[in-house]
Amino acid sequence: MRQLSLSNQDMRKKLRVLMLSIIALILLIISSIATYVFWSYYKIESSFSAKQQQIVQARVEAGNLSEIGYICDSRTVTCIKNRTKRLYWWVKIPTTKKRYLCEWQYGFSGMRKDDPVTLIHQVDETDWPPGVTGYIVGMQGKIKDRPACVSLLGVDEVDY
Repeated sequence: MRQLSLSNQDMRKKLRVLMLSIIALILLIISSIATYVFWSYYKIESSFSAKQQQIVQARVEAGNLSEIGYICDSRTVTCIKNRTKRLYWWVKIPTTKKRYLCEWQYGFSGMRKDDPVTLIHQVDETDWPPGVTGYIVGMQGKIKDRPACVSLLGVDEVDY
């Protein structure tokens, strides 16, 4: 009977070691995933911040169109898998009854909903930087004269 209890205690010790090993493995997996997620967010934010620091000189040249409007909506999309952060603005131009979908490329990114802006975009092919098809420049307050390079992704006709 005494041998049975010693054997039983030995089994309990082995089971305890096995359970602790499984718990340690689970914690290691969870901490690895958390480290990956936090590192990804760090890389995303540092890349986004570097793009914000780039100096932008908005220019109106022959073949470009400058329109006054406002930001009617904005959206930020962060993808951990691709380590990208994309900022989208929908700019309404009341005089032409058009709404432009713009993806921020670099420059100032602090424009928010209902901020008045000037949208400068191409009418003809010009020698703009790759990926840039326009500029958005703030018109008043803290965003006055702060430009951003954008890619125009689409145009909608809207009724007001």
